Amino acid sequence: MSASASSSPSISPPISKHDARPLIVFDDGKGTFGPLTDLRAAFELRAGVGTMLERIEAAVGRKASALIVNPNMAVVVGESTARMTNALPEGDEFLVVNGRLLSVDHAFAARGEVVVDAEGTLVCSSLARAAVLNLDCTALPAPKTVHAQLAKAPWDITSRIGTSLDEDLRMADPAGLAPACNLAGRSVVLHLDTASGPITYSLGKPAEPIWRGKV
Repeated sequence: MSASASSSPSISPPISKHDARPLIVFDDGKGTFGPLTDLRAAFELRAGVGTMLERIEAAVGRKASALIVNPNMAVVVGESTARMTNALPEGDEFLVVNGRLLSVDHAFAARGEVVVDAEGTLVCSSLARAAVLNLDCTALPAPKTVHAQLAKAPWDITSRIGTSLDEDLRMADPAGLAPACNLAGRSVVLHLDTASGPITYSLGKPAEPIWRGKV
């Protein structure tokens, strides 16, 4: 299986390896997703190659250490994501990101920073332990406003699927992953680890004469 490589620059995780802040992703419950979120949090909805949670993790460069959701959803979300819910791991300061974030290039806040969208909705922040569970940003400086896109409804996800897939391709790091097939000299541009097994997208000369041109 093949795909053309994205012409846009790759998206590299903005967080330094020396930055020990655990990643916390929260569902603020402000979206309108109908029955799609009856048994899952908004960040569990697929928004490209992965869910919104997985895309945020890829953009930040680390797995979420914990998730914040409506208390009624804590058990089911914890089971479906295998993440700690409505509790915090060890640490004094945390990188907190809104799980409805679609424009994942905004999934980062410097220490002591609050980032909001044009409507004043919290996009991400760096919060001390005591402020995380209730997302209390009152003790921090005035927020920075960015043109981030938060999903408010299912069509917000579907209407930007092309952009999301391009971002996913730019975030993909195929280095070191076992390909799903013999590449025959082709270059891996995207590797998906799916429940049905790995899928590898590659670019280069065809492996068999039956294929014409690059595949």
